[in-house]
Amino acid sequence: MARKKTLSWASLFLGRLFSLWIFLLLTLLTMFFLLPLPGQAQSKETLNISGLKERVEIIRDKWGIPHIFAHNEHDLFFAQGFAAAQDRLFQLELWRLKATGTLSAVFGSRFLQADIGSRLLRFRGDLETELNFYHPRSKEIIQFFVFGINAYIAYVKENPEQLPAEFRWLGLEPQPWTPEVVISRHNGLFRNAPEEVAIARAISLIGAKKVEELLPFKPKRPDLSQEIRKIRIDFSSLPAEILDLYRASRSEVTFLPADIIDPKLRSTPQPTQLAFIAPGFFQPFSFSLGTDYFPPFQPQAGLPTSIRLSDWTPPNHALSSLSSLSLFPAFPTNDNSTTNNRAKHDNHDRWPYFEQEIEAGSNNWVLSGKKTVSGKPLLANDPHRALQLPSLRTWVHLVAPGWNVIGGGEPALPGVSIGHNEAGAWGLTIFATDQEDIYVYETNPENPDEYLYAGRWEKMKVVKEKIEIKGEKPVEVDLKFTRHGPVLYEDKTKHRAYALRAAWLEVGGAPYLASLRLDQARSWPEFREACRLFRTPSENLIWADRQGNIGWQAVGIAPKRKNYTGLVPVPGDGQFEWEGFISPLDLPHRYNPPESFIATANECNLPADFPHPVGFLWAEPFRYQRIEEVLSAEQKFTLQDMASLQQDVLSLPARQLIPLLKPLSGRKESLQTTIAQLLAWDFQLKPDSVEAAIYMTWQQILLDRIWSLLLSESAGRNFPRRSLELTISFLKNPSASIFGPEPEKMRDGILLSSLEEAINQIRFKLGPDSKTWLYGQEKFHHALLRHPLSSVLKEEWRSRLDVGPLPRGGEANTVCATSGFNRQTSGATFRFIADLNDWDSALGTNCPGQSGDYRSPHYSDLFRDWAEGRYFPALFSREKILKAAERIT
Repeated sequence: MARKKTLSWASLFLGRLFSLWIFLLLTLLTMFFLLPLPGQAQSKETLNISGLKERVEIIRDKWGIPHIFAHNEHDLFFAQGFAAAQDRLFQLELWRLKATGTLSAVFGSRFLQADIGSRLLRFRGDLETELNFYHPRSKEIIQFFVFGINAYIAYVKENPEQLPAEFRWLGLEPQPWTPEVVISRHNGLFRNAPEEVAIARAISLIGAKKVEELLPFKPKRPDLSQEIRKIRIDFSSLPAEILDLYRASRSEVTFLPADIIDPKLRSTPQPTQLAFIAPGFFQPFSFSLGTDYFPPFQPQAGLPTSIRLSDWTPPNHALSSLSSLSLFPAFPTNDNSTTNNRAKHDNHDRWPYFEQEIEAGSNNWVLSGKKTVSGKPLLANDPHRALQLPSLRTWVHLVAPGWNVIGGGEPALPGVSIGHNEAGAWGLTIFATDQEDIYVYETNPENPDEYLYAGRWEKMKVVKEKIEIKGEKPVEVDLKFTRHGPVLYEDKTKHRAYALRAAWLEVGGAPYLASLRLDQARSWPEFREACRLFRTPSENLIWADRQGNIGWQAVGIAPKRKNYTGLVPVPGDGQFEWEGFISPLDLPHRYNPPESFIATANECNLPADFPHPVGFLWAEPFRYQRIEEVLSAEQKFTLQDMASLQQDVLSLPARQLIPLLKPLSGRKESLQTTIAQLLAWDFQLKPDSVEAAIYMTWQQILLDRIWSLLLSESAGRNFPRRSLELTISFLKNPSASIFGPEPEKMRDGILLSSLEEAINQIRFKLGPDSKTWLYGQEKFHHALLRHPLSSVLKEEWRSRLDVGPLPRGGEANTVCATSGFNRQTSGATFRFIADLNDWDSALGTNCPGQSGDYRSPHYSDLFRDWAEGRYFPALFSREKILKAAERIT
């Protein structure tokens, strides 16, 4: 019996084992036939799109990057336009509306100034010459790209479920593109018209000599006193409205709840009054966001100092014409008097004000094989722009006969701006060339359309344009132009006109389009030849090739000014003229330097003896100094070392300021622990650092204190920038002219009292437990990306559209630049690192994702990796791309 039972149990066991084996075999066979093997895509689709000559393959990898394989140039750029629209259609539509000056037709008269500005600053030269400038076939490439965008617009009209939700919410329909939109200048990085006006105002308040001393002019200090004697303009009489149209044309599109056509989706603003306590907000003051510097804001007549939210919603989108409102602290009030409330809340609600650089800047560097483990060059680039949703740039890989290039660019442009091809890699940072001048004219009292030039009345060109306005009659406007450029403002009472001369309005001034030649460069000579046509933005372009060569070429259309600096407005009567442009390849450059590396970070890298005043105001030097410090080390570097340097948050200002506290540690018992803590700190502005939170608050208070000694309140509101480099110099070398008869004693008192105030502010904001005083947190330094419609939709939609917050480290002056107040407003969202030994090892970031459609898995999938310093592989070989493929179209 026992044996029989045993045999029965064994038979049962073997039977079940056999059944299990059959089940596993069937499962494996099913997986073999139904699931993708390595090299197979998760999904395949076929689209029949009119306009293609041959079959095109778009392989989307798991990070959302489109790798486009075409058999000819026409189809390649057609497909790039199609893919760009597929990812960013709403962003492209806003771009088109701004470029064409047609926002009012869609959103109403509040955008009339923006539309006038956009039309006034439009390229008005010969379109045929312009389109053919950038590449031997740039006209055709631009047309192919536009055809692709329009093909996708036609596709979504036939498949409305593919239309991004923003169009439905706003009642919009995407409209066709034209080549004129692609060559638009509205989104370019140009300078320095706003600085000219700000410097002129500062001179009128404190004098030319003091302006020379307090602005960090480089490579040498200009003699402004002598210049204003030649110019003979009363800067105190400059109208505040000079730059209104200029600023409006460059502002971002912001929305109101009424723009949402379905009332059920609209947010409901609370009828609470907000009094904005930023000093002098409703008086002229200068501010900057990200890499775009904005001139003093002037409210329209009748704008109250307290704004009822039921009538108006402060925009949340960075770089809007009023977006400073969303970044400065505010507090509720029941009356229109802000004075008492300001005093009451001064120590709390204004905490902490973080100074931003006028140019947040970018970093790039390249190492020759002598300094790398692989023996081949390494190249890294992280351009800094405003954080926005979707991101400014997208990744793309373009493959066709004569083309094999991968990298990043703006979705509205064909080609790749930063990246590599099969032969070499390149990257860019801003080279601060002054490409703008403000001209002041005397106009004819008998005919305001005439201005005095060379002793004679000269007639302005007047262009009449009709602007459609939603819900209203069209408005006809007169756009006026002098021989120098568009008239920004007319003061008919004083018989004055103010015009802009802009190098970027010359042929070839469309931003980044000359990258098309870079995309095909295969050697240093070909790279430099491509640089010759790279007119805007003005950049530091770096290069590395597979032969081991590295180089740097400054690029950009740079005016020759013989008898003036370009730092302040000048008369337009013929005395102050540009004498052509600097020959492009005469701009500074280096090739295979003995140091075996080249780095740029928007610092002044213009030789002191350079014969032309290209520019005088550059970024703070700290990022460059830190990069140079690391790369000068006697070691061999790897790709991961480059990533670590891009994420570096060591503060050089902290390393200079903290030691000033050492001799003071015994003077104030309540600060002894804090001072000891800071002296033991490693100067790393890490998100989990308490010392970083203390230091950054202290640094900002120090900046406020020192500059309040240097400038009156009125002058401070109008001063173009407060240099941290100069501030540190003033503190390390205290002088009686700043600190009084006992400069060291007063300096030390400011150091201690500022630190004490910093502790009090942090304690109020973050609580009494110092363990919670972490730098990177939602209450302090963080990244939060807001959708342009976020503030006008109900909360349930807002939570789907906005991305973040996540903790951040660094600040504007660390290599990992995270400019902003509490919330990071600019920095590197796109990063690129290439090892020329292996293209498939290249690394990248893009924040928050490739897609602008919240329904896409690639809307925000890269955000956390970006915030925490991780990269994705920028795959180049078809074999590796197929292994990482997510979808093939």
